[in-house]
Amino acid sequence: MFRQSKGNIAVGIEIGLCIIIGMLLGQQADAWFGTTPWLFWTGVVLGIGAALKAVVSAVNRTRRALENDDSGKTDRN
Repeated sequence: MFRQSKGNIAVGIEIGLCIIIGMLLGQQADAWFGTTPWLFWTGVVLGIGAALKAVVSAVNRTRRALENDDSGKTDRN
């Protein structure tokens, strides 16, 4: 149980970091190229996309873990 909640906390942190890093990289690129606000918003969108990928990956990992748990059990009725 603790292992699963630790994984969920890690996914939450990863979501936040993906969006923040995308935002900061976009903001820095805007400062370099003078394209305000276009690269900022591009970075935010790419960060959200990376966060969604992290969520999908976590769901797939959880699904595989549940399937492995279920396949190891036998019906004793």
